Amino acid sequence: MGTESVVDTLRAEIEKHDLSTDEKKKIMRKLMEDYSAILAKSYEKALQRCGDISLLQVNPEDVAVAALDLRFEMIGSTKVREAIDASSGYLMEIGQDGKWGWWSWMDPPDLKPSITKIWSTALTIRSLIRAGVSLTHPQVAKGISWLLDNKIQNQPASWARLPAMYVEEHNSDCSVPNTYETCCVVLTLLETSEVQTSVRRVVFDGIKNLVAKQHEKGYWSALLTEEMHLSGQVDNGATSMALKTITRAKKNGFETADGNRAVGKATEWLKSQQRICGAWGDTYDEVGNTSKTSDVIRALAESDEWKNRENVDKGAEWLIRNQGIEEDGKGWGWRRTDQAGRLIASNIENTAAALIALLRAGYSPDAAPIQAAVVWLLHHMNNDNWGADTPRVILTLCEYLRVAKLKRETTKGTK
Repeated sequence: MGTESVVDTLRAEIEKHDLSTDEKKKIMRKLMEDYSAILAKSYEKALQRCGDISLLQVNPEDVAVAALDLRFEMIGSTKVREAIDASSGYLMEIGQDGKWGWWSWMDPPDLKPSITKIWSTALTIRSLIRAGVSLTHPQVAKGISWLLDNKIQNQPASWARLPAMYVEEHNSDCSVPNTYETCCVVLTLLETSEVQTSVRRVVFDGIKNLVAKQHEKGYWSALLTEEMHLSGQVDNGATSMALKTITRAKKNGFETADGNRAVGKATEWLKSQQRICGAWGDTYDEVGNTSKTSDVIRALAESDEWKNRENVDKGAEWLIRNQGIEEDGKGWGWRRTDQAGRLIASNIENTAAALIALLRAGYSPDAAPIQAAVVWLLHHMNNDNWGADTPRVILTLCEYLRVAKLKRETTKGTK
């Protein structure tokens, strides 16, 4: 049955209810919002759900809600889960005995593409755990041990961009404590801290180190050193990572008075850095972009959703305005347009970042921008992976499924 037939059939189902013309139009708009083609693939389920709701004699507008919920079941429960499983398998296949690494533009030019890295390994392990891989799986267990072994020696718990084995070969910023890498590892260790006492000690030391390196104004620098701490070099991305890490550690039982003060200072700093348009940049003076805006939204939403609601909403609105206009779904690029007004192509990293930020900001998984972004990510999957962005996408899609499941359970509980 084609899309037009589906529209006609759904319209006929709605006509069975005693609704005004405006109400009927409103429901049809909801039903066909952006993705009539997606509904077409599951029209039998749409009609079945509509029929079930009619028999229960609930509010007729729930017909529209039920039909929209199709997109959870078709995209969410099936295609997304399949994509997560396939891409997790891909990561397991390419893992080097619990270690992973991809080359990035920030790396030294002579760095081998296959080199194992702290960020890549930590993020990959966290994505595998969220995808359902056991902590005892050899790739995960070995990876966690490798991260612990590569903590910088004779320093408070911290990690550099490269593991210790490469320090002599690349004697640069790649071998000094880094805020991003330290946060990424601590966030991953938090996934295992409930079952491993030794890991809890490292997490606690890592949080103490982050708090100690916070600038008195509330921000962090990219490098987690005393010199950078005193230099006053602002990095809003590092600040949002540190805030998110300390907040999540607090929720996992690592709460301290100093940590609470650090969260308060970081929150106020990031709110002060929001541009009038709603976006954030690396600093206030730099142009707002998708990556930093998404990072800050997540950090503020997690630290205190209601206290930071105005800033989170304003940032989310900026993301919506800057979503792309591709025909195969809608993703995000660094921004929507460059300074000359030319459209910037969407990419996987920014699309995954914006999608999870909107979910954390409270957007429903059935909202059109969310659905469009999920479709875009699935469309741009390369067989069983998204290249270097695979761990990031897995984490995003796992969050999408979590929120969708929570929404369905909440909806059921209110009926």
